[in-house]
Amino acid sequence: GDQTEVKFVPLDTPRFYDETVNVSDDPAAAISAALPMLATEDFYRLTLTGYCSAIDTDALTQQYTHIPNLILRDQTMPEPDLWKDIDTDTMEGLLFSQLKELAETSGEPLSGQAALAARICRSILDGQEVVLP
Repeated sequence: GDQTEVKFVPLDTPRFYDETVNVSDDPAAAISAALPMLATEDFYRLTLTGYCSAIDTDALTQQYTHIPNLILRDQTMPEPDLWKDIDTDTMEGLLFSQLKELAETSGEPLSGQAALAARICRSILDGQEVVLP
């Protein structure tokens, strides 16, 4: 008798992802690591932070055609001048002048640690996400 028809009905709906990605070291690699490798209809919004030269978000978005619902928001900043405020009579000026002196007069590893401390302090003062090595 009766004929039965089987029909696939997907129950899963697209998911929405909103992530912040620090792209200071390698923008392309950081973005790739945050996105799936396989095609998806999920929605991804990545806010790019950190220090780097200008990012072409349109060109980067076009590299991920397998993710049609991708939005990249560029909130990066140009590479900072770590020592820009050393001549000012402020707490910031005093901090950076002491770190610069340590970086220039100390041997390794203290010299490298002083430069790293300056980079972390500058990131915090600029409102950037701090990623410790």
